Amino acid sequence: MPEEAFREIMFQIENGWIIYILAVLSVAYLVYALYRRSRLWKLGQRDDTFSNLGQKTKAFIYSATIDGIIHRKILTHPFPGIIHALMFYGALLLLLGTAMDVISHYIVEFLTGNTYLAISFLADLGGVMLIIGVVLATIRRYIQKPDRLDNIPADAIGLSLIFIIVVTGFILEGLRIAVTAADYQSLEVASPDVIWGWAQWSFLGYGFARAFEGGSHLLGWYQGLWWFHSLLIIGAIVYIAYAFPKLTHIVVAPVNAFFRSTMPKGALRTIELEEAETFGAANIQDFTFKDLLDLDSCTRCGRCQDNCPAYLSGKPLSPKKVIQDLKALLTERGPVLLSGKASDNPEENGRQMIGDVILEDEIWACTTCRACQEQCPVFIEPINKIIEMRRNLVLEQTQFPETAMGALRSMEQSYGSPEKHGTEGTSLARHHGHENRLGRWP
Repeated sequence: MPEEAFREIMFQIENGWIIYILAVLSVAYLVYALYRRSRLWKLGQRDDTFSNLGQKTKAFIYSATIDGIIHRKILTHPFPGIIHALMFYGALLLLLGTAMDVISHYIVEFLTGNTYLAISFLADLGGVMLIIGVVLATIRRYIQKPDRLDNIPADAIGLSLIFIIVVTGFILEGLRIAVTAADYQSLEVASPDVIWGWAQWSFLGYGFARAFEGGSHLLGWYQGLWWFHSLLIIGAIVYIAYAFPKLTHIVVAPVNAFFRSTMPKGALRTIELEEAETFGAANIQDFTFKDLLDLDSCTRCGRCQDNCPAYLSGKPLSPKKVIQDLKALLTERGPVLLSGKASDNPEENGRQMIGDVILEDEIWACTTCRACQEQCPVFIEPINKIIEMRRNLVLEQTQFPETAMGALRSMEQSYGSPEKHGTEGTSLARHHGHENRLGRWP
């Protein structure tokens, strides 16, 4: 009779090693998918993203602790913050339990006795937290329907996968406990009271086990559900790798947080007017590596939108929509650019970034207050992208909003007149030596 509580890995499962092979293949596919996506980020222009790595490492350790683990930014919005915390910590506990099982079985055996019971309790607690989080997220997303959330099929798929995986895991745990108790009793290895006493620490699985107790053909149900549950997890990994949904923020968001700008708040990227061949961003590849990484880091939480004064005042700008529209353009144009088949003729490239994807009214509606960046929990920088598109409109296309024309004419009169500067030029563009690029102010 076993003296201490323990768990037999793959209890009554034949050929379970097949799952290990499938797991390695699915994880390899996920790694490849991340590499493939990173090639799209590398389409961006090089800047200071990879500089100051020591400073960025120090800042990342702090933000990973305060904003990642403690959820400082996320919990500033209590209800969605609590939902995310339940799902985050719940998943963390479940992963911890799984990792402990693997380490104990294949490296150093230590999951016995009270240690095993404690890990069992924490794993069940994590699962319950995750289920509650998913239920609350479903209520918020599909019943409350706040304005800042936009629902797409991938959201429902993600929540459904998490819920089904966790629930089937608990049912599987209950079947395993019931089958183990019956098996040990028939073999006179341990008394039922001892087995059920251990099982109470896996409290949710214990509840299912008591419901199944005494049922016929439990072993067949247990083995069938074991394969279904395991293959469902493998399928979820493959789905994430293939579709690259918001669940990938688990990997991408920390990378984005690491590479966030170390410049002072409000500082703009400088451009060399005399040396630059083009100004600003007219195409998706005109942005930087960090700009494109931002696009895949966005979880569409809508906090930026909720705090954008332009959006709140009814202007045609949503920082979230700008990021998502640019992400769609990156997904659309990126493979063509990587293939080298992109045309130099803008009319042959499909939708134009400025005008078709991002409207000029959206670009000029931004007040550059940076409220969106302060609120973003994954350190996305929408302002930089808007500024670069503005620069292109002004310095390349000579396009200005009507509201700016009065101010520009005043600047023309104040700084561009021959009487004040003794020059023949009368335009601000000529005064700064860029007449041939900028032309004259209207």
